[in-house]
Amino acid sequence: MISGMVSGPLSGFRVVDLTNGWAGTSCTKVLSSYGADVIKIENPDGGDMARNLVPWVFETFNGGKRSLTVDLREKAGQEIVRRLAKSSDVLVQSMRPGALDEIGLGRAELTAANPSLIYASFSAFGSSGPSSHRRGVDSVVQAESGLAAIVGRVVDSVSVIDAAGGLALAQGILAALLLRERSGVAEPVEVNLLDTAVYLQGALYTEFSATGSTLDRESFDTVFPTVGTFEASDGPLYVAAYWPGDWATICDLIGRPELVEDARFCDPASRSANCDALREEIGAEFKKKPRRQWVRDLERSGILAGERRSYADVLADEQVRHNETFESIRLADNRIVSIPRPPIRLGGRAMPALGAAPALGEHTDSILQSLQNLATSEPAGNR
Repeated sequence: MISGMVSGPLSGFRVVDLTNGWAGTSCTKVLSSYGADVIKIENPDGGDMARNLVPWVFETFNGGKRSLTVDLREKAGQEIVRRLAKSSDVLVQSMRPGALDEIGLGRAELTAANPSLIYASFSAFGSSGPSSHRRGVDSVVQAESGLAAIVGRVVDSVSVIDAAGGLALAQGILAALLLRERSGVAEPVEVNLLDTAVYLQGALYTEFSATGSTLDRESFDTVFPTVGTFEASDGPLYVAAYWPGDWATICDLIGRPELVEDARFCDPASRSANCDALREEIGAEFKKKPRRQWVRDLERSGILAGERRSYADVLADEQVRHNETFESIRLADNRIVSIPRPPIRLGGRAMPALGAAPALGEHTDSILQSLQNLATSEPAGNR
């Protein structure tokens, strides 16, 4: 095996990365952060679809990898991937189910040549079943998993299912590597967007299966009228006052103790029935002080609260800086950008900086040369 580009628990492990876009590449970024040598296979004609379609997605999830351009439509390109897989620990792919089987790069063929290879697959709806043939992205699965109905819309700009799916696939691969270490058995790993989206709504689905209903945005506001966003004097404030006893505390903090005995708000049922009036009453008081002061006062009184921040606020936050949540990298055009690290800490340390994503085909020559060297060193009978 080839040592990883970054030292870590997966140093010495090689990963063949046949993913595009966000979800699969999020998985292989985590493996790269752990020190694996991740070889990203890209089409010579444009590479990963994200390079041009959503370049910031590409830059975010491909640092620390090596880029190898091969044409998988050609026999020569297929053979290069076959040779890589034969000397690798993991192959991660996010192509349409069955697509790699059609060109001789399916699990059966590659694991026959390398029984210790962990073959990991990411799909939209699963590798079998009536929807397995369908293409899908985060926003489509938001719609089909029920998430959009709960949230009130498809949130096109935030691919939370992709990101969660990538973390899940990385976790599955780590579990498979541990199993292989203990038993010698290399199990395949699969994750799909639909299952990931449902899991993210797990408690809501459990509630629905038991009661026939669950909380959408409107009903949530009615059940928890003191939870939500209010305007402070300098910006939005989020208050998470879930417990009935929080109501009296809020009334005291805002200087309106009489609201506790107000007939409209005297018990949970009344507060729910008069949700809009309640929010108007306390919202007027929240506007009188800055949100940071409200957060301090609410927290001292045992009520959860936080500033609703912009991206600029988050990038400047002292805790975020302390956590080393972002790494700063310099792009080819000399711009400095902030890229989030995977949210895992080993030994209390943030994941290592990976640097900029590779240029298309940047490592093709060196990887092909290493394969040639490996073939030369093998006994003739093993070639």
